[in-house]
Amino acid sequence: MTDRRDLNRAIAYLVAAIRTDAGHQRWDQPGIEAQLAKLDDRPLAAVATAAIYAAATRPDQITPAVIAANGSHWRDFPKHEPTPQPDAYRQEPINPAPPERAAAYLAQIRANIHGRTTP
Repeated sequence: MTDRRDLNRAIAYLVAAIRTDAGHQRWDQPGIEAQLAKLDDRPLAAVATAAIYAAATRPDQITPAVIAANGSHWRDFPKHEPTPQPDAYRQEPINPAPPERAAAYLAQIRANIHGRTTP
């Protein structure tokens, strides 16, 4: 099982890369890890999102201390809304295939498994 420190290290690596790529003041990875360690009681996804958001949108911050502080990176980051499933992905099809077509599909699948093709 992955330890939270290993996960924080991975997030810190990503945050440092994003910070550098954004052209902002560079944050060192050990400093980012130290701030992430302060947040071990929070859900990992929220911590990762807030840290990445802070790295990308807070050019005014010289150090990564902002990650563990309250701020816009905690309350303003985009909330995830579940993507609605199209009808094709529902558990029960709206119009099931007629038995003849279902039998033809099954025959084709079986033939493909055995390396044969059907007309």
